[in-house]
Amino acid sequence: MAKRKKDIKIKLIDFISDANLEKHWGLTVKNAEQVRAVVKVETDKGTYALKKVDHKPQKLHFIYEAQEHLWKNDFHNQPRWRITCNGQSFVPASDGNFYFLNEWIDGTESDIRKLDQLKEIMRLQAALHHCSVGFSPSPYAVIRTKWHGWDKKYESAVEKLKSLYNEVKQQPESHLGSVFLETAPVMIKMADDGKKHLNATAYQQVLNQAVIEKGFIHGDFAYHNLIRSKDGKMHVIDFDYCSQNLRIHDVARFLRKVMQRANWDIDLNYTILQAYHEINPLCKEELEVLKAVMHLPKSYWKIVERSFITQRYTQEKTVQMISKEAATFDKRLKYLESFPTRL
Repeated sequence: MAKRKKDIKIKLIDFISDANLEKHWGLTVKNAEQVRAVVKVETDKGTYALKKVDHKPQKLHFIYEAQEHLWKNDFHNQPRWRITCNGQSFVPASDGNFYFLNEWIDGTESDIRKLDQLKEIMRLQAALHHCSVGFSPSPYAVIRTKWHGWDKKYESAVEKLKSLYNEVKQQPESHLGSVFLETAPVMIKMADDGKKHLNATAYQQVLNQAVIEKGFIHGDFAYHNLIRSKDGKMHVIDFDYCSQNLRIHDVARFLRKVMQRANWDIDLNYTILQAYHEINPLCKEELEVLKAVMHLPKSYWKIVERSFITQRYTQEKTVQMISKEAATFDKRLKYLESFPTRL
């Protein structure tokens, strides 16, 4: 799994030197600058994004082959990899990691506060999933598929939340503990309701169909990986987390973030699901699974986990964040009650 790096850990000049674009890609570097976790490289043959990752070669082959599969199926809203002079898709770094190079998309991050962009993003996601169907990776690109185990993962998440609740009940009283104990029961019940709903859905049927179709997902479909180019076209970048999985996983991850920002707006939820559905229809069974998954309070769990378990958050920050989550609970319940199972 790729690590999100805030900084390139070595000097930029050494980073470029180690990648050796002249030798591997036949490119002469004119200028280079760090942009997030990649280096934007201007060369005599165009501008590229140079990235170093700690993936295993099988994963890199999978990413490359997945993106080429999309490209061959006419999904061109993505940066294409530049192949090396000797026909390779990536090269080794001196520290045991790997470099790869893809086209630089010149534009700005998407703005999910704008409805027109939000609908465009959902259509883009739908097109990506549609074009991913029929993907059979080569023997060089064998990675663990993630189709199976959603039901068990859901149950595990709920049990972890319950376990933490019972642990905190036994601890000395504190302001943070009191806030958590006050808010956790309704979150646990919501998660339990979702688990029961998931068990009542045609989850296995949805899963079997996905395995037959052999599609894949992006895995990190978020605003920072959605770039609007200067010509107004939306592109998706950073396929580091792509895997063979239910497309509902991608939809749920993005939908949850949008809905949290939009205070669980029922009308907006329907509008953007409809935008996806117009391009790549969601069947009733998939929508039922999606509804069940949306019950899981992932943000709430992430907050308490980073406070009580990893201690990444201060008590004051945790109290503020938990209280904010709890304040929208009633709105979220209404949202779940009205979640569409037909579009």
